[in-house]
Amino acid sequence: MKTKCDVTHVNFEKVKEAKKNLTDQLAVEETANMFKVLGNDTRLKIVDLLIKGEMCVCDIAVVLDMTQSSISHQLSKMRTQSVVISRREKSTIYYSLKDEHVKEIYLKALSHCINC
Repeated sequence: MKTKCDVTHVNFEKVKEAKKNLTDQLAVEETANMFKVLGNDTRLKIVDLLIKGEMCVCDIAVVLDMTQSSISHQLSKMRTQSVVISRREKSTIYYSLKDEHVKEIYLKALSHCINC
């Protein structure tokens, strides 16, 4: 299958309309950064766990058979991109997904991969 157009014909109306409707560059960059954060299997496993409810670092580390330090490092990256939020209860910090959007993005991607 060819992916290159052999004919040089520009539809200037479509180009003008497409340029007018381009998504804001900053929003595109932030979205790309979010996908970079989610483009890691450990972080996706964390998302998968947090879909079911909030968890502390210790519990996540045990489930994923990783060190608390490595889980904290991943959660820090996820917090920076607004994928997770945290709350403190005495000396324990609990993490949860920031909002339903993160859950929806993950579940849609997972469904796409399972069904394709």
